[in-house]
Amino acid sequence: MSIKIIQANIQGWKTNKDEIISVATKEDADILCLQETWQKTAEKTQIKGYKIIQSCREDGYGGSLIAIKGCYKIGKTEIAETKSHIQVATAEIMDLDIIVSSVYIRPGTPIATYKYTIQKIITDLRESRRCKKVLVGDFNAHHQSWGNINEDSRGELLINELNDTNLMLIHNKEPTFINPDPSKNNSAIDLTIINATMYLKAKRTVTDIQIGGSGHRVIVTEIEGRGKKRDKTVILNSKSLACDIYKMNAPEDFDLNRFTKEMTTIRKANTKTITVTPKAWWDMEVEKAYEEKKTANKNYSANRTLENEINAKRKLARFRFLKKANKTKNWEKWLERVDEQKTSSELWRLIAKCKGSKWKNDNTNAIHSDLEKAKEFMKINFPNVRQANPTMVRSNITTEEELLDIKKWTRIIESKKNTAPGIDGISYGMLKMLNEEYTDRIIKDLNERWKRGKVARGLKTIKIVAIPKQGKDLQDAKNYRPISLLPTLTKMANSAVLEVLQEYTEKHHVIPSTSFGFRKRKSIHTATNLLVNEVYKNNREGNNTGVIFVDIKSAYNCVNIVKLTRILQAYMVPEGLVNWIFNLLTNRIMEIKVGKQKVTRVVSHGLPQGDVLSPTLFNIYTNELHKVNHGGRTRVIQYADDFIIMAAGTIEYIQTELQRSLDSFTNTAKGLDMEVNREKTKLMIFPREANVDINLNGQAIEKVKEYTFLGTIIDQKLNFQKHTKAAIQKAQRKLDVMKMICNRSNNIRPEKALQVHRSIIRGSMEFGASLINNANKNTLAKIDKVLHQSLRKVTGCTRTTPINSLMALAAEIPSNIRRKYVIAKEMAKEIAYSVANRQQLANVKRSATKKRYSGQELSAIENGTLTKRIPTFVPNDFKHCDIVIRKNMPGLLGSKNDQNTQAAKQICCEYINKNAKDRTRIYTDGSLTDDKCGIGIVIQEPVTTREGAYKLERNVAISTVELTAIDKALKLAIARNVRRPIILTDSKATCETLKNALESDIVEETMGNVLSNCRYAEATIQWIPSHVGIHGNERADILAKIGTTSDRIIENKESLKDIIRNLKNQMMVEANQWYTQYSADKGKTLYRVQTVIPTKMWHNKTSLKTKEIRIINRLLTGHDYSKYWLTKMKITNNENCESC
Repeated sequence: MSIKIIQANIQGWKTNKDEIISVATKEDADILCLQETWQKTAEKTQIKGYKIIQSCREDGYGGSLIAIKGCYKIGKTEIAETKSHIQVATAEIMDLDIIVSSVYIRPGTPIATYKYTIQKIITDLRESRRCKKVLVGDFNAHHQSWGNINEDSRGELLINELNDTNLMLIHNKEPTFINPDPSKNNSAIDLTIINATMYLKAKRTVTDIQIGGSGHRVIVTEIEGRGKKRDKTVILNSKSLACDIYKMNAPEDFDLNRFTKEMTTIRKANTKTITVTPKAWWDMEVEKAYEEKKTANKNYSANRTLENEINAKRKLARFRFLKKANKTKNWEKWLERVDEQKTSSELWRLIAKCKGSKWKNDNTNAIHSDLEKAKEFMKINFPNVRQANPTMVRSNITTEEELLDIKKWTRIIESKKNTAPGIDGISYGMLKMLNEEYTDRIIKDLNERWKRGKVARGLKTIKIVAIPKQGKDLQDAKNYRPISLLPTLTKMANSAVLEVLQEYTEKHHVIPSTSFGFRKRKSIHTATNLLVNEVYKNNREGNNTGVIFVDIKSAYNCVNIVKLTRILQAYMVPEGLVNWIFNLLTNRIMEIKVGKQKVTRVVSHGLPQGDVLSPTLFNIYTNELHKVNHGGRTRVIQYADDFIIMAAGTIEYIQTELQRSLDSFTNTAKGLDMEVNREKTKLMIFPREANVDINLNGQAIEKVKEYTFLGTIIDQKLNFQKHTKAAIQKAQRKLDVMKMICNRSNNIRPEKALQVHRSIIRGSMEFGASLINNANKNTLAKIDKVLHQSLRKVTGCTRTTPINSLMALAAEIPSNIRRKYVIAKEMAKEIAYSVANRQQLANVKRSATKKRYSGQELSAIENGTLTKRIPTFVPNDFKHCDIVIRKNMPGLLGSKNDQNTQAAKQICCEYINKNAKDRTRIYTDGSLTDDKCGIGIVIQEPVTTREGAYKLERNVAISTVELTAIDKALKLAIARNVRRPIILTDSKATCETLKNALESDIVEETMGNVLSNCRYAEATIQWIPSHVGIHGNERADILAKIGTTSDRIIENKESLKDIIRNLKNQMMVEANQWYTQYSADKGKTLYRVQTVIPTKMWHNKTSLKTKEIRIINRLLTGHDYSKYWLTKMKITNNENCESC
């Protein structure tokens, strides 16, 4: 059965005895932890059937007590009192392998006393040999991490102490103390702390029960113990499923319904229900070792000979070795899925899967459990809407172009994660298992449907899942959001349709430059930075800025499909695309399941949330909303369904312009069947409050001083303190995940743990780095504290490890230096990819007077020279053109090292002579020597041979050098009026880059020039192996080396990758300067052997075990078992050695 622990502040045992016993009996508690018992030392406390351990004060106030069921064997117990401020009771329960501490800390406890006691309690828990460790009580400490509005020094101290241990809080931020004074806030001061390994097995519930008039709510914690019955688990035999699907025979005529039924039958045949969840790491090899161990033990028990004993020990050792190795591999496999986008809940769910445990889901979804609520939910989100007659839209258009081929199918399906299947029960993973013949049949069927523009009923039958809105009443159907799960074949087809649609919209500028949602190379940061940079600029110019954050009611559900179709036609979107979209979105069948029943609605309005096409279609549909300024200084910024209307100038101008723009926006939205939500639409004036009142439908919209826009908390003063603190709290919650991952029993190598740290801890701190940079020094110092706590878990270092040594061991850059790089990198990308951001940042200059700048603006100023060299991207007019670029040589197999040089030369010469007969041959090569770049070109015409060696003005990567050589060669060929030349280069990477560029929507200027000149000169680019004796190639190689010192200089352009590489080099130089300066005072031991911060951890690719790496890390930082370090670690009190 599970272990049930009840904790409560009771404020008096004598007066509340009966109530306490009633609660304990009703809950069948194994352990009671009570605070403020108000018992004197001489007074005895008795509860029938329980053993009591209590810590009391002489004056009869305060007090802490543990009551343990009489059936359990109690081991070591301890009681403590600290100057009447703190009472602690501790007990070990042998049967349950648990140690429990109950603590009461009175308000006003001196911080020094508080710190000493907390450290003592934590140390005792850590040193205990019990597997389960629980610390509960009334800590009278406040911190936002566990639900308090305000923070105090005790809360800050407690969270910092816990972050350096394997202990963690379990909470859901519910208040545990209900203040009797309504004017004061409730608080969460009754805390529950457990070791990290128990997290997946523990459930904490804050009840509504209050003992007496204490105001403290009773808390029930259940911990999974031995013998607990497990729920049934459904598992899928993936290997057998893959085998059965691959064996499916492809029919002559593909039938969608038959295919779905066949796949469903196979999936069900390979699914079974079990009561014990199998461990992911327990494979056939481990199973075999386990059986061998059992047999060996059985033989030894029957015949206790030395030979049998040795064999039994050998089999046991092998089983343990395989188990440990597989556990580690399993952890590392699961950790590959970790990224900065995952929430704490998602991370814990991932860990639960990794450990083979069940995640404790809250299954109280009223929509999926109540048929009437499901009907109401469907009616709210998918109402019967009258639209224009669909027959007015041309739907009989056919197209001859094919939507999919096997190459595109493979590329799309490989890019997809194995997400939840649609109503057909087919996942991407199952489609990957199909044989080639069956895949060809499906592609052929989808192409025929695309050409006819007819989407089958089965392809637009959509499963609806109701997702609860956070912090809302879950009994109200309005507080759920519908998510559409489309059939997987539909998602595959729509992914291909999306590629065609996005290519058209980007090429013809259908979507405004300030609409950033779900567009390639644009992100939420692009939108947020555009807004913040604009406000900073206006502030410096002495202008006020008015910003309206517009909310549209159920934006996606309001889209009128007929109007959308007409908008697409107005933008001259190809008829085949329009036809497919119209047929897909009309008469969709929406189904939601409630047990074995289902609610169905047929709709022809709105965009399904969950379809890859919906965001792009919404961007096109709302294009007109960007035209509200009518030539004024108003700007509209959009990300998906989040809109901003902003205007700058005097207060009077802002009042007039914003009101006019909002009226225009509202009317335009109304024409699109959309409604602005007045209650959620907010107004903010920068840099301070002003008398501006904006009305919507005759009522004023609310003015605010802060607003959360796309995950960023924007405040009126632009100091982003609240946003930074929220990022810190988010990282602190994920710190518990790091404790779990870095637990010694998991044997995770530090390199893997560092990857997780960079994703979930560092990534959280770098979200909106340009904005975080504006926070004050104290807040930024807290970022460092959390980062260092996480890195100590990764490296196994102690709290006394110098920061410079910690950074060097972890191959990490100090946060303030790295933040500058992250901001500069983000700035470079936005200048390269976004027209609006480029116009904003290109000409920013430092003012003579002291003015405030955003993080991005400061970066643009500091990197001024580099900023001007950031390349622009141009539309690729040569996509799908028949430009010949070959990255392989027919006849050459394997790597260059595997080839016989003479044979390779012969194959190449034969190929060139055959394919380049009567054609000009141009050999190109690049060289990079001592940060000097040179290119060499050999032009072999039928009559003459010309050579050239050139030096590049700017230092760039070798791939850019090779591309520049090809660019120069093509220009020379065109200048000499050479037609159909063949460019021969030994850079396979450059050939691959050019080939990929042919499939891209946009390209850098140099790349665009190469493709343009290739098309004009009808040139072929062919890869050849280097250093095999081909005369032209060898000569180009020599010329390239000569070019590094040549007087003939080419003003070359850097690629975006070169710019980012330079920024990274700057970061490393600054970081190593910091490391050297810091090491003058601290961390000298490591600095003697490691004088720079490495790019990878020192033990990368070594065969050392995790435990060995941790020990060596401590030795490298000078931490040994000398009295000096034992005192530092508070193990002894005297740092002098025995001889002193």
